Amino acid sequence: MAEFQFRSRRFARAKRVQTVQHLVGAFTLITAAIAHGSDPGGHHSLVLPALELLSGGLLVGSVVAEKMKHRKGQESHGAIGWVEIAGAVMTYVEAFSRLQQRHHFSFYVLSFVAPTVLLLFGIFDLRLRTFRRFIANDDGIVRRAHLVHLAVPKRYRWESMKSFHVLPTSIEIAEKDGGSATIALKDVVERDEAVAWLREQLKMRGIVET
Repeated sequence: MAEFQFRSRRFARAKRVQTVQHLVGAFTLITAAIAHGSDPGGHHSLVLPALELLSGGLLVGSVVAEKMKHRKGQESHGAIGWVEIAGAVMTYVEAFSRLQQRHHFSFYVLSFVAPTVLLLFGIFDLRLRTFRRFIANDDGIVRRAHLVHLAVPKRYRWESMKSFHVLPTSIEIAEKDGGSATIALKDVVERDEAVAWLREQLKMRGIVET
């Protein structure tokens, strides 16, 4: 079995937008912490400003760490997506701040739903980041690139392939029964490397290039 791991263009664009959102959130939290901490007559305890400062600092530190890894050409392959986790912490802090206000119980519950979902998404998002790959095994080629592919990966079986043709954004597979299949490459950052790897795997199985 052989594998080719790749990066997603859409994911990279989303991360750039997300970075700006995290920095804005960090600034908001730090500003709020300073305001709450410097208000001796206010109803805020020292716990909330401390949590706001911690969360804001965590956001800034996570963004800086991600940028340093990016400049070194490294991918984040740890067990947890720290920027996403920091974003969840930020939202938790906001939810805790609402506990000091009088609302219906259901409002408090809903306030904690969003950060919990964000936390799970952060962990899952990093899992998906390391999950994007082509796999060549005895049965064919497996493409794992999207959320649905975690459960049902896209498969292309050797036994059904007749020939293939390389296009600018995909590889078109002509099937023996007259049908066709497409291996999408538009979202792949390492497009040329992916084409070379897929071409090698296809030719090794006797699939003719046209």
